[in-house]
Amino acid sequence: MLRAGRSSAIAYTHPRAVRFAVGDERQIFRFELLGLDYFPMVHNPTGTTKSGNLGLRRLRWPVKRKPRWSIVACTSDQCLESVPIEAVQAGFRYAHKMGIEVVFTEDPAFVLKVARAFLASQPVSHNLVLSLLDARTTHPEPGRYWLATEDEEIVGVILQSPLTFDATLTPMDGRAVEAMVSALAKAGISLPGINGDATTAASFAGQWSERQKCAATPFQGSRLYEWLELGEATDNRGTLRLALPSDRSLMMEWFRAFSIEIGELANDLELRVDRWIASTELWLWDDEGPMSMAVGRKPAQGVVRISGVFTPTEKRNRGYATACVHALSKHMRHAGFRCVLYTDLANPTSNSIYRRIGYRAIAEGLRYRFD
Repeated sequence: MLRAGRSSAIAYTHPRAVRFAVGDERQIFRFELLGLDYFPMVHNPTGTTKSGNLGLRRLRWPVKRKPRWSIVACTSDQCLESVPIEAVQAGFRYAHKMGIEVVFTEDPAFVLKVARAFLASQPVSHNLVLSLLDARTTHPEPGRYWLATEDEEIVGVILQSPLTFDATLTPMDGRAVEAMVSALAKAGISLPGINGDATTAASFAGQWSERQKCAATPFQGSRLYEWLELGEATDNRGTLRLALPSDRSLMMEWFRAFSIEIGELANDLELRVDRWIASTELWLWDDEGPMSMAVGRKPAQGVVRISGVFTPTEKRNRGYATACVHALSKHMRHAGFRCVLYTDLANPTSNSIYRRIGYRAIAEGLRYRFD
């Protein structure tokens, strides 16, 4: 017997039926295992009945303790689409476009399990998505996740968590982008915006605006850097140290100022600061007192992302942030990790500073707002 899983997207209706909705369409698949050779499929939304012995094919999805079969289903616009049984059991919604399969889940742990090999194939380019998935698995928040597959291989991932945030995309080719746009639009998804690799984001934004009849406005360009050279040593007084519980109130004040400065106000700053201090991710440059801060995220596939670099206004122009990032990068490199960070292309000062201490450009990013 198949179980529909916990997702509200799927409702268990019959020992031989799984019902799930994609957009306004409701699709019912009825099946039973006849030996180990085939499934019959007998119903589609148009009322047309199709049946017969349809061959099973094995899948390479890394799901243990479950048979790796796929069922062949018939939808309102195309028959003989392949849906992994593991996906149905895990609570996925399914869509299809031009040979690309797109599946949906609300479970970040399942995405990590299924897409880990794909994400690990480019650990620098995929670091943002990897670290967000790790964070959502450790500290659950509402979210939506889509995976594009072709020939049983993951070719793209989109995540949106929290649900009020922009969706974040991995780099993917044009066909995968088209399939993703089609799947999300058919499911009635509303997105406030997107963030990702510049080429992928521009392609998605263009197709989304055409499909949804909305404006797509680029409002922030970013650059992904990796620390590849030692760079110029800083001669600032002071030392790098971890933030302590005694620094909490000051860190709350700094992060509020940082959030206002970058225009991304958050309601969970206290929770974030407490987590970063407890997990030893929040670092300070101390010169007879805290002068600057940076967050060194937990390693994801051997890559640490540095973020939240901030110096209070009254302490700026003394090289404290540069010293903090340079020392933190050296510390992480000595621990065996690669270091990356994102910069705002509208801030030439930070871009030149990071280049000077050994960071080199890897990729460009773009954020779009949908109105």
